[in-house]
Amino acid sequence: MPETQTTNPPTFESVWAILKEVAENQKETDRIIKEVGKKQEETDRQLKETDRIVKETSKQIGKFSNRFGEIVEYMVAPNLQEKFWEMGLKFHQANLSAVFSDDKKFLFEVDVFLQNGDKAMLVKQKRNSRPKMLRIILNALKKCESTPIYTATNAHF
Repeated sequence: MPETQTTNPPTFESVWAILKEVAENQKETDRIIKEVGKKQEETDRQLKETDRIVKETSKQIGKFSNRFGEIVEYMVAPNLQEKFWEMGLKFHQANLSAVFSDDKKFLFEVDVFLQNGDKAMLVKQKRNSRPKMLRIILNALKKCESTPIYTATNAHF
């Protein structure tokens, strides 16, 4: 014969006690959700601040990097002509920031342009010599082979 389960039917008091417990648990859950929400807002604020700091730091590093390039340029350029003379390469004229242009259309700029009567040397200083950058420079040089040269003061050579 099947076994029958005998349980007491729920009473008003037992149901009321369970509902009170559920209500208390819901209040605790709501409190936890609010707390998590506040923590999430603080985390979002901190992430925005971190993003701002990273952007500012990146910008400052970029400025420093550019300034470092200028420092190297000012250290190298003044002695370049002298160093080439010591190696037997006589360049009588040295120009900083020489610009190659075609009918005033900018083509290419070099850091130092050295020349004597029949020879010229272009110095383009780069921190990173990536193949793509070197191809760009070489293509620009090919365009400049028969182009008049203007320095920063637009003096024609």
